[in-house]
Amino acid sequence: MEMNHKLFDECSQKYKLEKQKEKEKLRDRDAAWTKIESKARQNPNYKVFAVNQPELYRPTYNDDDDGGAANITAREIEQEAKEVRKRNSLT
Repeated sequence: MEMNHKLFDECSQKYKLEKQKEKEKLRDRDAAWTKIESKARQNPNYKVFAVNQPELYRPTYNDDDDGGAANITAREIEQEAKEVRKRNSLT
């Protein structure tokens, strides 16, 4: 079976970028919740309210669920894209 390397490389790059954006979005969301929780703790009525509430579920996300594939930086992705373009222009 023959494979289109250019298409594969482009799809791989898009996938890595999307995964990285998803991770950043989750980190931003988590940071926002942490900030909100911190503000809530500063409220004088927080202890009264917190005593009457059960523990709230807050999911934690494992950064290693993709085997580290999304831990690539934007600069590395751009460099990889340049190399792919260069290879494709030579063929």
